[in-house]
Amino acid sequence: MKDNETKEIEKFGQLQENGILIMTIVGEIEGHQLSAQNAKTTKYEHMIPLLAKAEQDQSIKGILILINTIGGDVECGLAIAELIASLGKPTVSLVLGGSHSIGVPLAVAADHSFIVKSATMMIHPVRSSGTFIGVIQSYRNIEKIQDRITTFISDHCKMRKERVFWGLFLVIAGIALVVSKLGYFAGVNLFSLVATVFLVAIIIKSVFKMNFAGILFPLAFIGILFDDQLGITTITPWTVLIAATLGSIGLSIIFPKKKKWYGRSYDYDCNVIDVEDDSHIKLETLFSGSTKYVNSNSLEQVDLKCTFGGSTVYFDNATLKDGKAIVRLDINFAGVELYVPKTWTVVSNANVSLGGIDEKNKGIGNGENILTLVGNVSFSGIEIIYI
Repeated sequence: MKDNETKEIEKFGQLQENGILIMTIVGEIEGHQLSAQNAKTTKYEHMIPLLAKAEQDQSIKGILILINTIGGDVECGLAIAELIASLGKPTVSLVLGGSHSIGVPLAVAADHSFIVKSATMMIHPVRSSGTFIGVIQSYRNIEKIQDRITTFISDHCKMRKERVFWGLFLVIAGIALVVSKLGYFAGVNLFSLVATVFLVAIIIKSVFKMNFAGILFPLAFIGILFDDQLGITTITPWTVLIAATLGSIGLSIIFPKKKKWYGRSYDYDCNVIDVEDDSHIKLETLFSGSTKYVNSNSLEQVDLKCTFGGSTVYFDNATLKDGKAIVRLDINFAGVELYVPKTWTVVSNANVSLGGIDEKNKGIGNGENILTLVGNVSFSGIEIIYI
């Protein structure tokens, strides 16, 4: 082994062999503050430039990362993990011994991650030391840090939270079908049973997001599906749907959502799209949530499709071509929020079946900008909010 290779191993814990760069992440991830002198550490100010250099080095064909760490500084560990995940060259991580705390994001950041039988990985609540000036503010900050860690892990370990959620409900739907065939749900058809499973899933997700329309409308649809068994045929379907609409509006007034800084993206549990757009935009959401900021100087048409999910679209940074644009809706078992400027006029020509389109904070349109809604809305609620 050459002297320069020995020095590289001693200083940075890395070695290049046959086009493969071997890197190590060991001991504690040292961050903005120095660790104790007797502690084994991996310094992020070494790792970041080394990874950036490896990306530009044509002689390096792939990177193998050997990990045995107890964790360490959260922000610096996430910085290294994000850089590993963004590399264009093939990356493989191998956990030896353990990869705990912030070591978990480091382990799953590679293209392919492996762990030996004797190794372990542990995630724990975020810890912090020192003086806390504001308890509530500090708690919220720690909560957001914890969410950043878990979100990174779920996004890179091929087990997204949405997939787990809907996967479980599909399994439950399958079990319900088998049980119904065995005669345990006599008098209930298969469509009603499967639809109920999906509606319950929407209710559960809406509860966490304080989406009252997403709670009350599925409940109304369940009541319509089982009106005979519940003995409420005299009030279905329209009375139940009107009650759900009024209840959604009333609860939204009593418990208003926090105000947003429009035109900026926030860390919600959904896909946020904020890019420059053409005159024709397509947005499709299936079994998930999405937020779209329309940035177009000549908007003509928006094709909005949402099925078993939730979608939010902001038009406050858009300019309509010749003062007119069309939104083609294909909404099924979903909730949609459209944020439009108060100076705009929204014309609804959409076909609504067992759903509703509501308007909030409606201003006096000057007639210069007209947004027309067309298409189909089924078992869904659309809310137009003027800002």
